[in-house]
Amino acid sequence: RGMARTLILVRHATAIPRGTLDIDGNRWLTVGGRERFLRGARRFARGEGARVQLILTSLLLRVVMTAELLAQVLRLRAVEVCDALRPDGSIAEVQALLQERVRGEHGLRVAAVGHEPMLGALLKGLLPAEVMQAEYPEGQMAKGSFAVLRLPRLGEGPARLRARY
Repeated sequence: RGMARTLILVRHATAIPRGTLDIDGNRWLTVGGRERFLRGARRFARGEGARVQLILTSLLLRVVMTAELLAQVLRLRAVEVCDALRPDGSIAEVQALLQERVRGEHGLRVAAVGHEPMLGALLKGLLPAEVMQAEYPEGQMAKGSFAVLRLPRLGEGPARLRARY
């Protein structure tokens, strides 16, 4: 209780182009996107990923596919779909969800797989401005990338960016 916790933010891997399908949420990952993500996920698994306990995902196909690839690499049995992580979800809703899961009584090491601009907004709200500017000058995560954050105890200032994959 009250301990610092780890949160991993993951942007979905590269999907087929926007506008290819009538329903954007049905876009699937490209073969190249899958392969690049798996390489990054394996590197992550050898480092910070080894202790992930829970993977949360938006309900869009490309994000669920990314989360399932990550679960496969980390040998986790399931991913949990969270409506709050949808592309037009509210930052406040996602922060409350992550607060509950990461900092709750049984705080878990959570990987949240999602979209831009949500992930960039979360990073901006958690990291010191100079770290955000140095590490994410575009204000967003690259497709298929990971940001490992050390969340401070409540009221102890901004998060620390421990690693990127």
